[in-house]
Amino acid sequence: MCIDSLGSLSSKWGGGVVLHLFHVTRTDFTNLWLAILIRNVLRFATLGLIFLVPKCNQEDDLIPPDILTANSDASLDDDGLELAPVKETSEEARLLLDEENSLKLK
Repeated sequence: MCIDSLGSLSSKWGGGVVLHLFHVTRTDFTNLWLAILIRNVLRFATLGLIFLVPKCNQEDDLIPPDILTANSDASLDDDGLELAPVKETSEEARLLLDEENSLKLK
């Protein structure tokens, strides 16, 4: 699940909980103004966290080089990788389908 989906899911779920806590229903909107007020206050409250964004340029190194090279003894062994073509011709696609069908029949 990507972070956008998680954020969307949690905001919808949290909004439902707030509406439930203030007893806002399909027919009773008496406390809806309070739920809207809370939503707007929380939107502006996130501006209080702006100090967490680093003050630097895009060329600056945010992670020290010694941390990046701490696990440098890991090998990059690409010999076992099989590269697939980006664009397949119709002949290659037909051969692949024939190969897959023959494997399924076995």
